Amino acid sequence: MNDFEFLPDLIYSDLRVADQKEAINRLAELLEKSGLVGGDYKKDVLSREKVFPTGIAVKSGAVAIPHARSSKVFGNGVAVGVLDRPVIFHSMEDCDTEIDVEIVMLLAISESDKQLKMLQTIMKMLSKEEFILLLKEKESEEEIAQLLNSFL
Repeated sequence: MNDFEFLPDLIYSDLRVADQKEAINRLAELLEKSGLVGGDYKKDVLSREKVFPTGIAVKSGAVAIPHARSSKVFGNGVAVGVLDRPVIFHSMEDCDTEIDVEIVMLLAISESDKQLKMLQTIMKMLSKEEFILLLKEKESEEEIAQLLNSFL
């Protein structure tokens, strides 16, 4: 996505949360503060997550990519949380399987074709075995943004 950039203001480098709901809420707050989504967006995401979970296990860890089609999305952005300890999400491959997720990437993309491109970009990142390990090594939001942008 040439017109997209990961921004440090939308990243938590050491996010401490109790569960997936809190992770989504905290990341949605970053998107709200930036003007990319409205207040009901987090409800839309939480509702979708119950029906269509977004946890993905890969060799070096696990990621969740919650998102929702919503009239409350006003721009394009991804809020990223590198968790201080894993929280449970359900697998997108098997709704009954629980996954200990270490990275949450909350998408707010206003156009469906751009959302698909971002999901493809994230899947490309995840195909790199060292991706999650590299992400967890970064200590600042700026370093995380720089790493993520290197994949665009």
